[in-house]
Amino acid sequence: MNIIRHLICHKFFKHTFITCFRDLVYQEVHEKVRDAVIAFIDKEREGEQIDRALLKNVLGIFVEIGMGQMDRYEDDFEEAMLQDTLLPRFP
Repeated sequence: MNIIRHLICHKFFKHTFITCFRDLVYQEVHEKVRDAVIAFIDKEREGEQIDRALLKNVLGIFVEIGMGQMDRYEDDFEEAMLQDTLLPRFP
């Protein structure tokens, strides 16, 4: 019984934490984070080495904010990333 109670509590607190983080932090910084990630990816395209683990963790935040759904990732990151990909590159 204690395990079930613990899991329910854990799930409730995780959901509450993510909701608070989304409302208080994410909404304020996600555009800056998105732009920084896109710049990071652009550096790799230009041949620089990047920290892929860092990139993966930051992109995971977009998914986590969507409570495991891809809507925040798609709306808040992917759309801008695709637009950046379509921009012409000049040496």
